[in-house]
Amino acid sequence: MNSKKILTISIAAFNVEPFIRQTLNSLVVRDILDEVEVLINDDGGSDSSLDIAKEYQEKYPDTFKAIHKENGGYGSVFNYNIKIAKGKYFKLLDGDDWFNSDGLLKLVVLLKNNDADVIFTQYNYATNNEMKLAIKYDDDIVDKVLSVEDFKFNAGTPMHALTYKTDVLRESGMSLKEHILYTDNTYAAKPFLRVNTILFSNTLVYNYRLGLTTQSVGRQSIVKHIEESKEVSLDLVEFYCNYVNDSVKSKNCIRVNIASTCVNYVVGILKMPMCVDSLNRLIRFDKEVRELSLDLFDKMGKLDRKASKSLYLIRQSNYLLYWLFAFIYRFID
Repeated sequence: MNSKKILTISIAAFNVEPFIRQTLNSLVVRDILDEVEVLINDDGGSDSSLDIAKEYQEKYPDTFKAIHKENGGYGSVFNYNIKIAKGKYFKLLDGDDWFNSDGLLKLVVLLKNNDADVIFTQYNYATNNEMKLAIKYDDDIVDKVLSVEDFKFNAGTPMHALTYKTDVLRESGMSLKEHILYTDNTYAAKPFLRVNTILFSNTLVYNYRLGLTTQSVGRQSIVKHIEESKEVSLDLVEFYCNYVNDSVKSKNCIRVNIASTCVNYVVGILKMPMCVDSLNRLIRFDKEVRELSLDLFDKMGKLDRKASKSLYLIRQSNYLLYWLFAFIYRFID
């Protein structure tokens, strides 16, 4: 066995029994089993996810590790797993999503032959009816190690696309908040404070399952946990104000990801019941962000996202168009 692990895959497997076998099967790639470490953390779930994880640990003991701990939420799984990770690189995988096995093989080969601080790869949106490619990188930047200053995208980069060098995550000192949703947005922003080099690859790795009623991005969950979305957003805004200045090479990347997180919260407000209270919630949030950072406030309305353009028009109308867009977003999943 090769004891040197190239990639640690961290799985939050809280009550994902209907999906976890597909998730884990996608990681059983014979040619790289010795070079991959899979940490499956059930986070105090109540179904058979942990028992299934143990089956894979028994069958592939040098690759899979089943972990049980008390429930602490999505952030606590990262906080636990990053401490014990042995891989040179680190990637998150939700327990109800799965990897493209061929893409995983290509990713590990890529990681073995590169030393960039973070790797950007492709991912799919997966529903019951179709698979839709979420992102494709321009040919002129693909397969080249670039300075993080060359990050030109004007839309947020979700965790599905990111593979960090493990040391970068540790050196960033980032600890995700526990017992709270949407901390994957923190994961996609704060570590870039320690990123100097990036590599883009059009290798398809991640399949992000959409359409589950239990998902944090589902309408019911967004409305139920709207205050958690705000907490994560404002925490990132304060981080930007305190730690990100013109001398930080990754400033543009961090700015875009944080502004996108704030827009996600605005989308949550637009999906809430149409009422004066929801409108006032939007106005208050806009005011809070503007008072903390005019830079981020402006960027929220200038991203390459439909929701960003919606926000821009709402602001231009002195928030009168809130009623129109709140009606429209009732029909957008």
